[in-house]
Order: sequence, then structure tokens, then C-alpha cells
Amino acid sequence: MGTGKFIGQQIDHYRIVRHIARGGMADVYLAEDVDLQREVALKVMLETLAADTQFVRRFRREARAVARLDHPNIVQVYTVGQTPTQQPYIAMQFIEGGSLREKLQQLAERGKLLTTEQALNIARQIAEALAVAHNAHIIHRDLKPGNVLIRPDGKPVLVDLGIAAVKGTDKLTQTGGIIGTPHYMSPEQVKGEQLDGRSDLYSLGIILYEMLAGIRPFAADSSIAVLHQQVYDEPPPLSKRRPDLPPQVTAVVETCLKKEPSERFPQAEAMIAAIDRALQAVSKGGPNPQATQVLTHLNDSALISRQQAAHTPTSEQDRRPIIPVWAMAALAVMVTAVIITVMLQLRDSGDLPLAAPTVTTQKETPVTATTPLSQISAASNTPTPEITEPSPSPTFEPTATIPPASPQPILQPSATAPPSVNPLTGDTLIRVTSNNSDEYAPYLSADQRTLLFMSDDTGTWQIYSMDMISGETIRMTDNNADNYHPHFSPDGAYIVFASEISGDWEIYSMRSDGTDRQHLTNRPGADMYPSFSPDGQWIVYMSDRDNGWGVYVLDANGQNDQVVIDTETDETFPVFSPDGQTIVYQYYQGESNHDIYTIPWQGGIPRQITTDPSRDANPVYSPDGQWIVFESDRTGNYDIFAAQVNGQNLINLTNHPGNDQLPAFSADSSWIFFQSDRTGNVDIYRLPFDP
Repeated sequence: MGTGKFIGQQIDHYRIVRHIARGGMADVYLAEDVDLQREVALKVMLETLAADTQFVRRFRREARAVARLDHPNIVQVYTVGQTPTQQPYIAMQFIEGGSLREKLQQLAERGKLLTTEQALNIARQIAEALAVAHNAHIIHRDLKPGNVLIRPDGKPVLVDLGIAAVKGTDKLTQTGGIIGTPHYMSPEQVKGEQLDGRSDLYSLGIILYEMLAGIRPFAADSSIAVLHQQVYDEPPPLSKRRPDLPPQVTAVVETCLKKEPSERFPQAEAMIAAIDRALQAVSKGGPNPQATQVLTHLNDSALISRQQAAHTPTSEQDRRPIIPVWAMAALAVMVTAVIITVMLQLRDSGDLPLAAPTVTTQKETPVTATTPLSQISAASNTPTPEITEPSPSPTFEPTATIPPASPQPILQPSATAPPSVNPLTGDTLIRVTSNNSDEYAPYLSADQRTLLFMSDDTGTWQIYSMDMISGETIRMTDNNADNYHPHFSPDGAYIVFASEISGDWEIYSMRSDGTDRQHLTNRPGADMYPSFSPDGQWIVYMSDRDNGWGVYVLDANGQNDQVVIDTETDETFPVFSPDGQTIVYQYYQGESNHDIYTIPWQGGIPRQITTDPSRDANPVYSPDGQWIVFESDRTGNYDIFAAQVNGQNLINLTNHPGNDQLPAFSADSSWIFFQSDRTGNVDIYRLPFDP
């Protein structure tokens, strides 16, 4: 049901007035307490999560934790209940006045800044709220201007403690997920380390920096780059942006933004004392709670202009130093040398890959239905690394035991089409099937006997398997919906795929003979592009349920659904590494700029593999773990490329007219399968891989 289903209804003694917002766990409604005649914010758990005891437990823990906190700068929780649809809810204080984020945006649009006294007093009140929360062993974990609401009297109020971790209780955060907002996350949070209150103080330091300078200390074209800056880069000194600030003020920010938690304020009370010293240096007075009233109206007379803040940059162009041409040339040489040295050091340490400009090409061989299995499974000289097992998870047991069924041909292929020659290259092209349909998304079983693909020969996309020795083709799905991207389990017993059978895209599994179909996901949004982990225990897939496309995993039973990475941009086409420790995926950086990244799936820092301003997509690991193969339009049309896992030794594997896409490996790394439209229809080909 949609967000409007409760509007006009009365739940207990709360009458729902309107929908306010939706988050990752709940919908928030404006409601009227008919008994006490006051407005409240009603936070109702999403219906799709209400059946999940883990989410319910976390949701109720949020209410209990926040309800224990009594402070004017922390949102008040009134009561907890349950809707008629069995969805838990929390009734809390309704705050009307907008967020600090909205106020800072208004200031930026008008070229204004808060005065130093105003910014310090706002930060002080937030720090007071954090002191109360931290003393109750609650860490916010997502402190940002959007989670600071402004009361009508200008008082800042801390909200959304729903992802706080309470010391001494079970960890209910999602395994492998980075919880937080990149521009405000502490380095230890990015790295997935244990957090304490000093992580929140880091975030508050960034908020204070932003209030004083008008910009955040870390900014980049992508969230991934911002996360890297949080861990490795020092923030631009606040004194450079605001040379008018007393050293006591800049010292507060600098201490908050230390990379090592041990170098920050040990607790919020120490930060409050430092802010008081800064206020004494600024106004010769102490804290002034009335100073925050400026947030109510933002009158120009109570603010300062950016021009008043001496040398405060208002644009990227203003930040550029004026340097003579000869000096700029010399500087460019030195900077280039330094960059090369640093990047080589980072590359050698494994922190940063480099994409070499050298591009070579390889010849390819089209797949034929009669190609001998012995040729396809030619032994590779590269040893396969030992696979490290991920953390234990439930074993995949089907709901019913069904004896293996003998494959029954549903679609009998016609005689193999005669070879055709590409007049531009001279290479022989042979179609896998000859029924004038399109075949997409090839995937070869681990024993290299069976090729999965999808075809539109029935008018909808159905999944087929083809015996690589006999050429016998069998339709695995037979419904009126589209079915996408099939993938074998490592033992070949099951197939996972995406389908619109239920009306929207969900993840399904079935036995390798097409029986015993299981519905694995059932949440809002589209769930697509599933594939198994190398031990068969996990399925990774992409979903647009929150903030665009993100990467998720769930176990093979459809349980333990977890987010791996979900930023404000799109992460798509995820695939596990052969050792099961990392996931490679496509990161959307603009309509014509997609790059390949990897990330440790149980928590860690994303790593960029490709950097070309082109569309690099659909990455896969080679089974030996040494290469990442992907499609790219950097040559004008889509070709298949390969790069080593550190981003080095980029190779163009196809380089032909037409679009070559969706690569997949044979189990021994000796062959790459891909789809191509070079003959008019989309057919499946293979090429030897021997870099």
C-alpha cells in the first residue's frame, strides 16, 4: 500500500493528517493527538519490514533509547504503538520550522553566512544534546544538518537517532553496510571500525566548518571520492577560508576533524568547554542561547556577507591563486612528479589502482552450438587461488525435495546457421541459435557443460539453457513476464534470476531443471541482476528501493537482506570476487561516465578500478581472481575490455563494429562469453582469454 493509506484514519488516539517523509525504515506522518489536542510526528515502520523481527527489534529499540533522553535539544518521544496492519509506530514531538540543512542552503543562495557567535552557539547546543546521548551510551552515527531541526524559537533539535548503536546490546546494523552520509562521516566510520562518541564530534566539526565557511571541507564529484577524502585527505584549513577567525575558533574545528579519534575531544563536554573559550575570544562573553534565534527568520541585518569574511571564496574560480605563467609551468612539473610518486606508493600499498594507457587487442572466436567441450574447457596455466569462506550463513535448503528431472526440450534449435564473415574484420561469426530472436546475458555453468541466456523469441524475455556439446536448447521459464540475468549456483543445482512475475522486478530461484521456483525478495522497488557468491551461501543483487540503485546481498534462502553500499548516486551490476571477500560493481558518475569499483562486501572502503570518462559497465572477475572484464564505449561503440584487479594493463578484447556486451567467464578463465549485435540480431560469442 502507498503512503496515503493512513491519511484520514485514526490509529489509537492519533488522527493522521498528511504524509511528511519516507526513510529507509519508516514513513513519517503529521498526526493530531485527539486527546491532548497537539500535533505529533508519527513514525510508522514500512509494511514490508514489519514481518522482519530484526527490523521490529531495532525500531522499538530506537524508541526506548530516545525516550530515555530528556533534553530540550533532543526530540521528545511520547509513546509506542501498532497500526491495525501490525506495523509498529512511534509518536514523537512534531517540530515545524525546517532543518539546519535548509537554512544553510538559504544562506548560500543569498551569499550570507552566520556570524561566528551564532555558529558557535548552534554547535554548542548540538554538542549539549550529544553529551546527553553519549552519557546514555547512544551514538547518533548520522549527524548532519538534515538531522538537526529548527524549532520556531530557533532552538536546534537533534532527530533521527534510529540508526544509533547502544553499547552492550546486539548489533542490529546491517552487515556490510555503510550507515551514514559521506560528507559528514568520520574516517573510522568509513572504514567500518568500532565507533564511540568521538565519531559524532567529527561530524559536528564538519557542520561547524560548514556554518563558518559556507562550504563543507570535503567535496568531490562522487560520494566514493568524498569517502576517500574523509580517510586520507586533510581538510582545507579553516583559517585559509576565514582568516578573520580567532585561533580559539579554528582550534575547535581542527580538533574535531583529526583523523585519529584519540586526537579529538575525548567527549562532548570537552568540546563544549572549547566552544566556550572560543565564544569568550569572539564576543568577550559566554554562551548565548538567544543567538540561535537567527535561524527563525535569517534577517540580513543579523548575518554577514561572504565578502565580509575576508578572502572567503565564493566559487572555485575565486579559490585559484594568481601565479605567473612561468611559475605555473614549474609548479605543474613538480606537482606531476609528486602525484606520480604518491599514486605509485598508493598503488603498491593496494590503496589506489592506476589504469595504464596501454591498450592491446585480442582476436575472438564465435561460439557455435557444435563446439567440442574439450575446446571450451581448455586447461588454464593460471592456478586458481584458495577460496576463503565468508562468515557462516544458513545453508540453502529448498522447501521441498524434488527428484532431478530429465531435461525436456521446449525449444528445438534449427540447423546451425552457416558461418558468416564480417567484411570489416574477416573474422568468422557463427550464431548460437538461428530462430531470428535476440539472445542476451550468457552465463556458463561451473562444469562448462551448460550455457544460460535469455531470449525474446516468445515476445517476452525467457530463460534458456543450452548443452554445449549437443547444442540442445531448453526453455527454463515459461510465463508472460520478463525474466532477466540467470546465474547458476556454484554446484549447478540452482539458478537465480530476476523476474516481473509478481508485477515488479524481484529475485527468484529455481532448480537447474526449471522446477521449484522460489520468490526471494518482496520489497518496494526493483531488485535485479542477481548472482551467487562462490560458496553459494549469498546472492548479491542491485535494487532501487532507496536513493537510486544500490548493492544488496541476501542469503540463498531469501533471508538476511543487507545493504552493501547505497549512496545518493547509482551502484549497479554487482558480482562477487572468486574468494568471496569483495564485490565489483558499476558506479554511476554521470550520464556518460560510469566507472568500475570494488568494495569489501562486509564493510570497507570502495576502490576505483577504471577512471576513463566513458561508460564502463557490467564487470565480472576472472575465476582466477586476477582480472576484471567489463564492457565500455570508450572506442565509440561497446567493446569488451579487461584490466588487472589493480586497474593496470588495460586490454581491448574485441574492437569490432557493433556492441559487444555482458561478458562472462568460463570456469577455467580461458574463455570469455559475451553478447553482440554485429549481425543484426543479438547473438552470443566467445573469445579465448590468454592475456
